[in-house]
Amino acid sequence: MPLTGTIYIAGAYTAPTDEGILANIEAALEAGLAVHRTGRCPVIVPHVAVPSHSTWNEAMGICKRLLLSCHGLVLIPGWEASKGACLEQEWAITAGMQVWELDAFLKERAA
Repeated sequence: MPLTGTIYIAGAYTAPTDEGILANIEAALEAGLAVHRTGRCPVIVPHVAVPSHSTWNEAMGICKRLLLSCHGLVLIPGWEASKGACLEQEWAITAGMQVWELDAFLKERAA
């Protein structure tokens, strides 16, 4: 059954190296594709939606607006170590959104 509503993908972006940042972007994109494939639901991957020259505060302001336009949040592995992803989880819970970790979301959709 297709989901109705947009899903926001949250996880780490920042890393000590450019390679680490690229790995985080790729992980978020892969998660977004996996979520999309479960029900053809629209997905927002902020890792590629926020200008890379943004300050952390600017980026989080953009992320908050994007997140609050969605219907649910999927957290990718390692999200707990990301200050931004923890904040996004808090915003989603406060807004009454459904929140899943990626593995749980994929298992639920496969059932």
